[in-house]
Amino acid sequence: MNGGEDGSSDRDRGSGTVERRRFTTVASWRGAYGRAALNGVQFGLKAHEFRKFVALPTFSDQAFEIALDVHPADRRDIDSLLANHWRLADPGVVAVDPFRFRDYVRRSDAEFSIAQGVYVDTCSGWFSDRTARYLASGKPALVQDTGLSANYPVGCGLVTFRTLDEAKAGVAAIAADYDRHSQAARAIAERFFDSNLVLPQLLRAVQVAL
Repeated sequence: MNGGEDGSSDRDRGSGTVERRRFTTVASWRGAYGRAALNGVQFGLKAHEFRKFVALPTFSDQAFEIALDVHPADRRDIDSLLANHWRLADPGVVAVDPFRFRDYVRRSDAEFSIAQGVYVDTCSGWFSDRTARYLASGKPALVQDTGLSANYPVGCGLVTFRTLDEAKAGVAAIAADYDRHSQAARAIAERFFDSNLVLPQLLRAVQVAL
């Protein structure tokens, strides 16, 4: 693995006095279920989407790290990630239980995350519970667009992208105004994911008396 496997690498400093931010995520390269297909159309896995953005760290002064579940047979992809300045952490260390996962998120500055091809291509509005945890920790999230803006405010705290240029712009925007994005991230979590709001709605939906 490249970098600290516990995800606890020191905060680097870029040029001048601007802090170098650490964008992280926890991911499975291919997942356990294979590619989804519908009416003869086969949708891509996260690996297929990630390859479109693998060069992102080479365009930025920020640090990028993935706690990645990836099979040794995907050595070509691993080498490509490392060659493009991604740090790889061991999810079996940093996310082995809820407490280590929480600590990994808290030690991060922001999330950068790719979605499964099926969610992107169908514009399904899919949103990750992992991203909700970053937001709840006051960590901005830069995530691939799945149509989620139909349900959540995007642009500050929660930033979406569809192209490499949009991803580069999102990284730059978060790094340039980090405190504002952090505050917006926490506000989004409180507005949409607070258990005091979500659980009563869920119980009513399944007709459980409160």
